[in-house]
Amino acid sequence: MARQKKHSSRSREKFADSLFTLSNGLIIGLMATLLLAPLGAVFRALVTPGDEASSLFEAVKDIPSFEALVFVVLYLLIVWLAVSSREHAMSIYTELHPDADGSDRRA
Repeated sequence: MARQKKHSSRSREKFADSLFTLSNGLIIGLMATLLLAPLGAVFRALVTPGDEASSLFEAVKDIPSFEALVFVVLYLLIVWLAVSSREHAMSIYTELHPDADGSDRRA
């Protein structure tokens, strides 16, 4: 039995575009956070004279284990959401615009 499509091809393509936008936004946000957080710690150490500047490793080591676990779970959840939304968008595009010969598809 053929599955009836609930939405038009155009709306499904727009949805795939929005999934790509979501994925790109999440990846850019993660990368910006990972790059800017250490720079912020270095800048804070430079502008606060008299305060003993501990290394970034020491600051990370002092994080409680539960909070570190929550951070890792949230980080992995965001990475999973970015990757899965990109994969879902690609499957929509593949379904809407299949290759004629299929010779340039990757496994």
